[in-house]
Formats: sequence, structure tokens, C-alpha cells
Amino acid sequence: MHRPVEPTGLTFRNTGMFSRQKTFQDYFDVGAEHPVIKVSKESLVEISQIYHSFLEATKKDSGGAAFPEILRAMSMFDSLSFLPQNSEFHVLHLFAIVEMLITHNPKLEDRGDSITHQMQSKIPLLFRRFSKPLDFSNFFPNATEKKIWSALYTYRSALAHGGIPNFQANLKILKDANNAKAFLREVVKALLRHCLKEPQLYKDLREC
Repeated sequence: MHRPVEPTGLTFRNTGMFSRQKTFQDYFDVGAEHPVIKVSKESLVEISQIYHSFLEATKKDSGGAAFPEILRAMSMFDSLSFLPQNSEFHVLHLFAIVEMLITHNPKLEDRGDSITHQMQSKIPLLFRRFSKPLDFSNFFPNATEKKIWSALYTYRSALAHGGIPNFQANLKILKDANNAKAFLREVVKALLRHCLKEPQLYKDLREC
């Protein structure tokens, strides 16, 4: 028996109602991390389209959900709400979602099969298919996509292996941790929206 998907802010059980305190508080913390968004008719239409795409991509068949990795990616993105806003785990978590959606475990004997190479080659391909292009210049003016992703993965590796990121030297292109995190968050949101439209493409990309 599958467990029902629980709402983000409140959890209802037979014994009563519980709140996820950190997440619930986020709805009232308005600031740089929580900008006020004006809801327009176009936004509501887009939400409706995304929801219907989600139902189609995750519909049940004889073997269960057609694309279970999409459900997992969305669950992982939702779980970011448990982390403090200044936690470095945001970057590792966001990278994990990107890697899960589009990469496979690299072959050790093939240097061209590395995770970095896969991301540098696959992400531009996907970005060109987005209905809403992601503007790199808003985050990293005068920088190429290849250099940006190389620096981002260097940043990710530093965090994962206990290093100290240096935004004054080899990571200068990223500006600072907040800018890098904000960009990665936009990337993940865009990928999650797009993978609902072309789920088979993402499944195929993971194999190549």
C-alpha cells in the first residue's frame, strides 16, 4: 500500500494534526529568500498545465508509476524546506536532483563520461528546449555556460569533500554562495517543469 503524499505545511494523521515547524514558518518569512510573488492569470494557467503534465507523467500503469524518478526528484526538492536557509546542503541537494534527472554513473575508464562532462553537454541541450529560457546573465554576467558549470561543480566538490570554497579565486565567477544557490534552484525548477512535458527524453538522457 502506497503512503499518501503529505502536504508541505501540515500533516494530518489519525491522532490529530501536526505542523512542520520550519516549513510552516517559511510562509511568513518574507525577505530576499521569500519574495512576494504577484499571481496573474498567466501564472494560474501555467500551474494548471504543470499539474496536468504531472498527472500524465506519473500516471499508474501495470508496473506502477511510468516515471518514478520524477516523483523522487520532486520529493527531494520539497524536502529542501527542512533545511535552514544558510545550509550548504542546499547546493549538494540541488546538484543531486540535477544528476538524478539527467546523468548516469560514469564509466571509470572513460574520462569523457564524467558527471561534469555529462552535465556540460546535456544541460545546454535541455535549456534550448525550455519554453522559458533561463538567462545566465542575471546571475553570471560575461561568462560562458561551460565555465559556469565547471565552477559550479568545483564548488559542489569542495562542499562534498570538506574543502573551503574560495569565491575570491577559482570560484570568483560564481560571485558568492547565495548567488550560486539561487541559480541552481532556478535550474532545478526549470528541469522539473520540463521533465513533466518530455519525461521520456530525460529517461533516454540518463542512458547516454
